[in-house]
This record gives sequence, C-alpha cells and structure tokens, in this order.
Amino acid sequence: MAETINMPKLGFDMAEGTLIRWVKNVGEAIAKGEVLAEIETDKATVEVESAYSGVVLQHLVDAGTSVPVNAPIAVVGAEGEKVESGKQAASSSESAVESQPMPATDSPAPLPAASTPLTVKASPLAKKIARERGVSLGSVSGTGPGGRIVRRDIESAIHQQSAIVSPAAPAPNYPTSQPEDQVITTTKLRQAIGRRLVESKTTIPHFYVTHEYKMEALMALRGQLNGYLPEGEKLSVNDFIVKAAALALKQFPNLNATLRGAEIVRRGQVNVGVAVTVPGGLLTVVVKDADQKPLRVISAEIKAMAA
Repeated sequence: MAETINMPKLGFDMAEGTLIRWVKNVGEAIAKGEVLAEIETDKATVEVESAYSGVVLQHLVDAGTSVPVNAPIAVVGAEGEKVESGKQAASSSESAVESQPMPATDSPAPLPAASTPLTVKASPLAKKIARERGVSLGSVSGTGPGGRIVRRDIESAIHQQSAIVSPAAPAPNYPTSQPEDQVITTTKLRQAIGRRLVESKTTIPHFYVTHEYKMEALMALRGQLNGYLPEGEKLSVNDFIVKAAALALKQFPNLNATLRGAEIVRRGQVNVGVAVTVPGGLLTVVVKDADQKPLRVISAEIKAMAA
C-alpha cells in the first residue's frame, strides 16, 4: 500500500520548510531510514528520512518549493503501484477573478480611455497615474511580478506618447528605459536573521558604550600561553573578549537581565553569544557559564561549535 511522506516539524516555531533537493528520484528504491530529500528551515539545512521502505512513486512538490509543516511531499509504495496525482493545479483567487469574463448587457457603455479591463493586472499607483494622465492600461505591457503593470510601465508609456506627439523634440541625455528591479529570493536563514534583528531593535532597549583599552599586556600574555599550546588549541583575542564580557556581566548583574512585563529577571547563568559567519548569513553559538570556564575551555568550545 502506498504511503505518504509529509514535511516534518523540526522545531517548535517551524511553520514551513523549503525542499531544496531530492536525494531519491521517482522510481528509485528506498529503505526505511534512508534520506529522501534535503530541506531548509530557518536555522539549518537538514535531511528528511523515509519512514517507509519501497519505491519512490511520486514527488508531490518540486525542488525549491516552500512547503507547510505536515503537508505531503512524496509517495512511497510497491514497485508498479498506481497512485493518483497529488499535485494540485496552482491557481490564485486573483487570477480566477481576473480571467472571469465581463457580464454582457443590452447596451454596453463605452469604456473611458484610462479604464481597466478585468484581465489587466496593475498596481493601485499605476492605475492612479494612468487615470490622471489618460493612459489606457490595455495598451501597456506590464513588467512587474506576473506581468503586473507598475509605475515604471506607465511612465514609459507616457514618455513614448510624448515622443510620438513631439517627434522634433531633442533627444534627452538620459536613458529612455529605466532598469528593471531585481527580485532576489532570500533563504530561510536570511529571513530568520531579518526577523530577529527587527525584533531585537524594536523590543529590547539599546545603549552603546565605546571605550579604548591598551592591549599590550593581554597580547603578551596570549603569546606566552600560545607558546605552550599545540597548533589547534591556540587562544584568539576573541576568546579573551568573551571571558572579559562574561566577568563584566557577573560583576554587573543588571546587564545580564531581561524584562518580563513589570518584572526584571536577573539571569543566574552568564552565557555569551558569538556570531559565526556561514554561507548566506550569520549564526550565533553560545558559550554557557562563560564566567566560570577557563580560557582554554572557552576557546575549544567556540572552535567546536563554529565548525
């Protein structure tokens, strides 16, 4: 009997994931526990294992598609087993409305020059400019998403009309066509980073302190310590800064606190986050109890988590 594989929920706040690659193609055998596909969540790229053994009968979504949690993504069953197509035809309510023909009347009233048929998609701003400048949207080609007419299309049409009316006018010294906007689809990781940054700036009080420190003694100490340590365990300046921040938070507990309604919660642990560059963004690794750990342990933990 054919079994359906669903998009797994891999985190408490996960609502959807992007299927970035099929590891097993249609017609290939797969055993229970083998990797079926790779998906991207807000925090990582993870592998989806098959809960059943058999043959991959169907992929229900294409690679690169965002899929809600628990939505079906594939069908696994016996070789040669017939299954109904699980893909639904994509049709938005907007396109359905726009494709609906206009009702016939006994004496249809003529449309004004700047009116818009139901089959023409245009942004509200484009419609407003077209109405004010007497431009027929039916004669304008849209360059926006899905062929939608946007402001630059109306402005281009107005410019073309002006050139026809005044052919003797001198040619402008600027480009007649404006460059198109470039739309870049962001990864789940970048979307999560954007949300967290906005949340941090808007919900947490910020203040900034700038100070200069003489580092000669620290650099000398670091050189001495690294002289005793093997190559893979040498201390970085960042390790000293993490330790210094942890000791400062221990000394000033009001800084190691969060607001909870009418209460201030002073945290018992001193945990320091370290930003790590990854392809396409940043992730934060957390050194827990950094005030209690020696430099060598802090350094080793950061290296391991960053890797």
